[in-house]
Amino acid sequence: MRTIQEELSFNRKAGLDIKPDRLPEFLKTEPLPPQEAVFDIPRDEIESI
Repeated sequence: MRTIQEELSFNRKAGLDIKPDRLPEFLKTEPLPPQEAVFDIPRDEIESI
């Protein structure tokens, strides 16, 4: 969670807003080796941080 907070803080200081900050769709659908994991954190949970 701290990593996400630091990334969001960096993005704000760089002039980026969270609204256009969307992850590529493939991260939610393509499994990543070796654990075959996909990104499954709901958007509202990310925005609540």
